Amino acid sequence: MTTPNTNMLALIMDAKACTAWRYSATDKQWHIIFLKGDESLVHHHRADTLDELLQEVAACLNDGSLQRDILHILVEANAVNLMLKATDTLRKHHVPRWQWLDLAYWQERAAQGQTMPEVIDLAWQGKYLLPLLVNAAPAILKIKPESPKPELLPQPADKPRTVAETPEVVDRFHALQKESERLTALNGQYMEQIRALHAELESKSLVNPSQRRDTLIAFLPVIFKDFWNKVTPAAVASLLHASPQQLPEIPSPYPNPDMATVLAKKKQFNLLPPGEQQGIWQFCTLLDYHHLTLHAEFRPLFEAWLSQNGSM
Repeated sequence: MTTPNTNMLALIMDAKACTAWRYSATDKQWHIIFLKGDESLVHHHRADTLDELLQEVAACLNDGSLQRDILHILVEANAVNLMLKATDTLRKHHVPRWQWLDLAYWQERAAQGQTMPEVIDLAWQGKYLLPLLVNAAPAILKIKPESPKPELLPQPADKPRTVAETPEVVDRFHALQKESERLTALNGQYMEQIRALHAELESKSLVNPSQRRDTLIAFLPVIFKDFWNKVTPAAVASLLHASPQQLPEIPSPYPNPDMATVLAKKKQFNLLPPGEQQGIWQFCTLLDYHHLTLHAEFRPLFEAWLSQNGSM
């Protein structure tokens, strides 16, 4: 008979979020661990999620230690990116024993042949899924202090294979790791370009961020038709390196300016210093302006600027 593990932790990582649990030998129940005051932590498939999650779990435990009999990590295939550099991360937090488990497999076992609920909530996990782990004895990955690689302990032939053992998942893991490295490098290049554009925008446009925001917000709705109904204030704030709260309140739906207003704003625009005009046009290129409709009065001005500065 298998001796139950009484000092256990469990992490459940689905395609969107992570939850953490601890097992209490006192009442023989699993209890949710609140992460940053919430029941789950949204991971956005970030490779550093496991590190963040383990820090939060350790902070919530009375002894602040992750040295338990076993740490179960149940993971969906869609969340395999979370396994990037997992071994180093687990060793960093002094986790002595852990196992990766296929979340879909254990959910099917927990359903016991019944129809799987459309939404698997915490109550279902605590009642049906997690109790299976108390007496479970699948393969355990154990790190010895003197060994740089994990040792896979033997398991009975009739026990389920862990995610770490499955060849197709391992292959996918390595492929995703290479793709992640490629995208990280590419993202770094794009961020450098964006920073350069913003630096140029800062140097050639308005004298201070507040004035620049006010001027842009005054002209964008007349340069583009139906602007605030197609572009969110949050998107504009992000491009301005500001928070949405720093923008004036934009009513929704936003009333489109009439032709008299557009003509008046065009006259004001033509009176702006060249540097301010340049800054406004450069900001327009940061938007997905190909999917926006230019007002007829501003189209020639914008196209002339593009022809002089190169299509961006």
